[in-house]
Amino acid sequence: IGGTACGGKTFLGLMRRITSATSFKEMLELAQHGDASRVNTLVADIYGEKGCASLGLPPDHTAAYFGKWPSSASPPSEAALYPASAEADCAAALLLMVVQESVVLSRALSLLISAQVGNDYKPPVFFVGGFLAQNVAAQRIISRSYRNLNLGPALFLRHADFLGALGCLNKSLEKDHASASP
Repeated sequence: IGGTACGGKTFLGLMRRITSATSFKEMLELAQHGDASRVNTLVADIYGEKGCASLGLPPDHTAAYFGKWPSSASPPSEAALYPASAEADCAAALLLMVVQESVVLSRALSLLISAQVGNDYKPPVFFVGGFLAQNVAAQRIISRSYRNLNLGPALFLRHADFLGALGCLNKSLEKDHASASP
Protein backbone atom coordinates (compact mmCIF):
# COMPACT_ATOMS: atom_id res chain seq x y z
CA ILE A 1 0.00 0.00 0.00
CA GLY A 2 1.36 3.37 -0.96
CA GLY A 3 0.17 6.85 -1.68
CA THR A 4 1.21 10.38 -2.42
CA ALA A 5 0.55 13.86 -1.13
CA CYS A 6 0.51 15.09 -4.73
CA GLY A 7 -3.05 14.25 -5.75
CA GLY A 8 -6.48 15.73 -6.04
CA LYS A 9 -6.09 18.49 -3.48
CA THR A 10 -2.78 19.56 -5.05
CA PHE A 11 -4.49 19.66 -8.44
CA LEU A 12 -7.39 21.73 -7.08
CA GLY A 13 -5.17 24.20 -5.24
CA LEU A 14 -2.79 24.82 -8.11
CA MET A 15 -5.59 25.00 -10.68
CA ARG A 16 -7.22 27.74 -8.61
CA ARG A 17 -3.95 29.68 -8.74
CA ILE A 18 -3.17 29.35 -12.46
CA THR A 19 -6.63 29.25 -14.07
CA SER A 20 -10.00 30.90 -13.72
CA ALA A 21 -11.80 27.56 -13.26
CA THR A 22 -13.73 27.37 -10.00
CA SER A 23 -15.12 23.83 -9.88
CA PHE A 24 -13.49 20.43 -10.28
CA LYS A 25 -15.71 19.76 -13.30
CA GLU A 26 -14.62 23.05 -14.94
CA MET A 27 -10.99 22.23 -14.24
CA LEU A 28 -11.21 18.82 -15.90
CA GLU A 29 -13.04 20.27 -18.90
CA LEU A 30 -10.38 22.95 -19.25
CA ALA A 31 -7.60 20.36 -19.07
CA GLN A 32 -9.26 18.22 -21.74
CA HIS A 33 -9.16 21.13 -24.18
CA GLY A 34 -5.48 21.91 -23.57
CA ASP A 35 -2.21 20.65 -24.97
CA ALA A 36 0.43 20.06 -22.28
CA SER A 37 3.22 20.02 -24.88
CA ARG A 38 2.75 23.78 -25.34
CA VAL A 39 3.74 24.29 -21.69
CA ASN A 40 6.00 21.34 -20.83
CA THR A 41 9.49 20.86 -22.22
CA LEU A 42 9.57 17.58 -24.12
CA VAL A 43 12.58 15.36 -24.71
CA ALA A 44 12.41 16.37 -28.40
CA ASP A 45 12.69 20.05 -27.39
CA ILE A 46 16.09 19.24 -25.91
CA TYR A 47 17.55 16.67 -28.32
CA GLY A 48 15.48 17.18 -31.46
CA GLU A 49 13.80 14.35 -33.34
CA LYS A 50 17.08 13.00 -34.76
CA GLY A 51 18.80 13.18 -31.39
CA CYS A 52 15.95 11.30 -29.75
CA ALA A 53 16.09 8.62 -32.43
CA SER A 54 19.85 8.15 -32.09
CA LEU A 55 19.60 8.03 -28.27
CA GLY A 56 16.56 5.78 -28.27
CA LEU A 57 14.52 8.31 -26.31
CA PRO A 58 10.80 8.88 -26.85
CA PRO A 59 10.50 12.42 -28.23
CA ASP A 60 7.05 13.02 -26.76
CA HIS A 61 7.98 12.30 -23.12
CA THR A 62 8.03 15.17 -20.66
CA ALA A 63 11.48 16.40 -19.69
CA ALA A 64 10.29 19.30 -17.50
CA TYR A 65 6.79 20.21 -16.39
CA PHE A 66 6.05 23.86 -17.19
CA GLY A 67 9.55 24.07 -18.68
CA LYS A 68 8.40 26.37 -21.48
CA TRP A 69 7.26 29.02 -19.05
CA PRO A 70 9.84 31.80 -19.07
CA SER A 71 11.13 32.83 -15.67
CA SER A 72 10.70 36.39 -14.47
CA ALA A 73 14.44 36.83 -14.99
CA SER A 74 14.28 35.62 -18.62
CA PRO A 75 15.53 38.04 -21.23
CA PRO A 76 12.81 39.48 -23.48
CA SER A 77 14.06 37.39 -26.42
CA GLU A 78 13.40 34.15 -24.50
CA ALA A 79 9.98 35.32 -23.37
CA ALA A 80 9.08 35.95 -27.03
CA LEU A 81 9.83 32.29 -27.82
CA TYR A 82 7.10 31.17 -25.45
CA PRO A 83 4.01 33.36 -25.76
CA ALA A 84 1.54 33.43 -22.91
CA SER A 85 0.27 29.93 -22.40
CA ALA A 86 -3.40 29.32 -22.82
CA GLU A 87 -5.24 28.46 -19.64
CA ALA A 88 -6.31 25.11 -21.08
CA ASP A 89 -2.69 24.20 -21.90
CA CYS A 90 -1.64 25.00 -18.32
CA ALA A 91 -4.54 22.93 -17.00
CA ALA A 92 -3.54 19.97 -19.18
CA ALA A 93 0.08 20.26 -18.03
CA LEU A 94 -0.93 20.36 -14.37
CA LEU A 95 -3.22 17.34 -14.73
CA LEU A 96 -0.42 15.43 -16.45
CA MET A 97 2.10 16.39 -13.74
CA VAL A 98 -0.12 15.32 -10.83
CA VAL A 99 -1.16 12.05 -12.47
CA GLN A 100 2.29 11.08 -13.70
CA GLU A 101 3.72 11.66 -10.22
CA SER A 102 1.39 8.91 -9.00
CA VAL A 103 2.46 6.69 -11.89
CA VAL A 104 6.15 7.14 -11.05
CA LEU A 105 5.57 6.33 -7.38
CA SER A 106 3.39 3.31 -8.13
CA ARG A 107 5.95 2.03 -10.63
CA ALA A 108 8.69 2.25 -8.02
CA LEU A 109 6.56 0.37 -5.48
CA SER A 110 5.61 -2.22 -8.09
CA LEU A 111 9.25 -2.81 -9.03
CA LEU A 112 10.18 -3.13 -5.36
CA ILE A 113 7.52 -5.79 -4.81
CA SER A 114 8.57 -7.57 -8.02
CA ALA A 115 12.18 -7.69 -6.83
CA GLN A 116 11.12 -9.09 -3.45
CA VAL A 117 8.88 -11.79 -4.94
CA GLY A 118 10.98 -12.63 -8.00
CA ASN A 119 9.96 -14.75 -10.97
CA ASP A 120 9.07 -11.69 -13.09
CA TYR A 121 6.01 -11.17 -10.91
CA LYS A 122 4.04 -8.05 -11.82
CA PRO A 123 1.84 -7.18 -8.85
CA PRO A 124 -1.59 -5.75 -9.57
CA VAL A 125 -1.73 -2.02 -8.96
CA PHE A 126 -5.03 -0.47 -7.90
CA PHE A 127 -5.54 3.27 -8.20
CA VAL A 128 -8.14 4.68 -5.81
CA GLY A 129 -9.33 7.98 -4.43
CA GLY A 130 -11.80 10.72 -5.04
CA PHE A 131 -9.55 12.44 -7.59
CA LEU A 132 -9.92 9.48 -9.95
CA ALA A 133 -13.68 9.04 -9.53
CA GLN A 134 -15.35 10.44 -12.66
CA ASN A 135 -11.90 11.59 -13.91
CA VAL A 136 -11.61 9.73 -17.20
CA ALA A 137 -8.70 11.89 -18.37
CA ALA A 138 -6.55 10.90 -15.36
CA GLN A 139 -7.47 7.24 -15.76
CA ARG A 140 -6.44 7.38 -19.44
CA ILE A 141 -3.08 8.97 -18.58
CA ILE A 142 -2.41 6.29 -15.95
CA SER A 143 -3.47 3.44 -18.26
CA ARG A 144 -1.39 4.75 -21.18
CA SER A 145 1.64 5.26 -18.93
CA TYR A 146 1.36 1.72 -17.57
CA ARG A 147 1.14 0.28 -21.09
CA ASN A 148 4.15 2.34 -22.22
CA LEU A 149 6.15 1.19 -19.18
CA ASN A 150 5.17 -2.45 -19.78
CA LEU A 151 3.81 -2.76 -16.25
CA GLY A 152 0.60 -4.62 -16.84
CA PRO A 153 -2.83 -3.13 -16.41
CA ALA A 154 -3.62 -0.22 -14.15
CA LEU A 155 -6.72 -1.14 -12.19
CA PHE A 156 -9.41 1.26 -11.01
CA LEU A 157 -11.97 0.28 -8.40
CA ARG A 158 -15.54 1.43 -8.71
CA HIS A 159 -16.75 3.34 -5.62
CA ALA A 160 -13.20 3.64 -4.27
CA ASP A 161 -13.59 7.27 -3.19
CA PHE A 162 -13.82 6.37 0.47
CA LEU A 163 -11.18 3.65 0.85
CA GLY A 164 -8.92 5.96 2.84
CA ALA A 165 -11.74 6.77 5.25
CA LEU A 166 -12.57 3.07 5.62
CA GLY A 167 -8.91 2.30 6.36
CA CYS A 168 -8.85 4.97 9.07
CA LEU A 169 -12.07 3.62 10.56
CA ASN A 170 -10.67 0.09 10.55
CA LYS A 171 -7.46 1.25 12.28
CA SER A 172 -9.48 3.16 14.86
CA LEU A 173 -11.67 0.14 15.59
CA GLU A 174 -8.56 -2.04 15.97
CA LYS A 175 -7.18 0.40 18.57
CA ASP A 176 -10.51 0.50 20.40
CA HIS A 177 -10.67 -3.30 20.41
CA ALA A 178 -7.07 -3.59 21.64
CA SER A 179 -7.62 -1.09 24.47
CA ALA A 180 -10.87 -2.81 25.51
CA SER A 181 -9.21 -6.24 25.76
CA PRO A 182 -8.14 -7.28 29.28
